[in-house]
Amino acid sequence: RLRVSVTLKCHKLGTVRLPLSTTIVGSSQPPLQLTMTAHARGPELSLSATELSWGATECLADAARTLTLHNESCIPAPIKLFVKNARSKFRVLNLREAVLAPYESLELEVVACLDDTTLHRDQLHVVVAEGDNFMVPLAAKGVGTTMYSSHDLSLVDFGPQFTSSTFERKITLENKGRRSQVLKWVNETWQLAQLARGGSITTTTNEVSSSSSNNNKKHAVTPIFAVLPEEVELRPRTAAVF
Repeated sequence: RLRVSVTLKCHKLGTVRLPLSTTIVGSSQPPLQLTMTAHARGPELSLSATELSWGATECLADAARTLTLHNESCIPAPIKLFVKNARSKFRVLNLREAVLAPYESLELEVVACLDDTTLHRDQLHVVVAEGDNFMVPLAAKGVGTTMYSSHDLSLVDFGPQFTSSTFERKITLENKGRRSQVLKWVNETWQLAQLARGGSITTTTNEVSSSSSNNNKKHAVTPIFAVLPEEVELRPRTAAVF
């Protein structure tokens, strides 16, 4: 008895049926016939999650989620990654194509950077060569503001200045959102000081309403800081200098 190993290499997916003949040298009998059957398939991948949800996410800030791909087959798995919408607010960080070795895992970093305080949805597609493709739904809800400035507005420091002189500093604000924004500057320190002296606030400047001109002079407080223009409407993707 002799054991013979037969190797089959498939070049397309699906069911394969091939005849195999065995000829015995010196025998007058016809060759022995048998049929080989096989089912050819590509690499098999699994995902750590069927969808990615960010929940409430700060606008204009990158928020990342991790998605792990695992090659569960004994052959390499070439993959391609893309997000469905061309101008999507979701992206896969620094990766579009890859090849997973047999039984290898790959972590994908999917980033959301939202430009509106609405619910954003998209789809991440994982295309596997000669295998099953995947579609991962993406969802995130924008919160916060879509206004952007390259300056740190938590503190506007003018530094040392001479008294009794006017000085200014220019700051640019950009509306990176999809909708128009109305900006209105309010000097809260001046308003509180005016109310403490018994005046009433009519505008964000040094205009004060009172019962008489004498009371107006008595209670008037001149603000030290002012922003011009006090109010402006910024259309989407536009900027203004204050």
